[in-house]
Amino acid sequence: MGFERPAFGRKRAINAKELAEREAVVSEVPQRVFPDEIWETEAGETLRENGIDPESEINQRPTQESADARFEEEFSKQRAFIDQVNTQLPEGAKVAPYAMLPWELWNGRFGEVLAMRCALWAPGAWNQMLLADDEHSSAVLGLPQHPGAYPDGLIDEIERLLDEAYAPIAGLMEKVHVEQNFGWNEVNAHGEAYEDLMRKVITMSHYLGSMCIGEAAWERHKEIFGTNIGWY
Repeated sequence: MGFERPAFGRKRAINAKELAEREAVVSEVPQRVFPDEIWETEAGETLRENGIDPESEINQRPTQESADARFEEEFSKQRAFIDQVNTQLPEGAKVAPYAMLPWELWNGRFGEVLAMRCALWAPGAWNQMLLADDEHSSAVLGLPQHPGAYPDGLIDEIERLLDEAYAPIAGLMEKVHVEQNFGWNEVNAHGEAYEDLMRKVITMSHYLGSMCIGEAAWERHKEIFGTNIGWY
């Protein structure tokens, strides 16, 4: 099953919120996460005290090249783990990963937010159910066969949910934009908001997985791979 790798510079035609689109990478040139003006404030001094300066890697938005490299790293981890899992299954049984949040989502307007801000990459274990690769494996493992497709309209529904989850961050960004004030309190608030978004995305992934594949299949997947093999 082939999937397109994330392309953060490529945005779909959408009726999008302007603040969410500001997060997207539109150039191969690294852009700074913290705006230049923050480095002249108390927050900038605090960042430097913690070993972060304007040229630090953590302060650079990803280019397509860096995003591709990180994606390949995560995808390689997934392939290695799936290969390991398949060697431990009964003879003739094989599983394939099912992304509960489709990889296509990372090619949309939330791709950079999910990957680079929340450190959530599509191939990660948090986003994968392991399903039977064929009918024989399904019978042996008691798992449904990998569907190879998603319900119509799923991406649109996920992006609608992400719009809601992203709203607190959008509000913080708008407040900074209007008040032209970005101090250490704002830095902390942004960090906490992204951590909350990360938790919501993982919860959403597991909910959608159980909804699309079935609650019983989700519980069976966790029973086999979560408890015995340490998938999570």
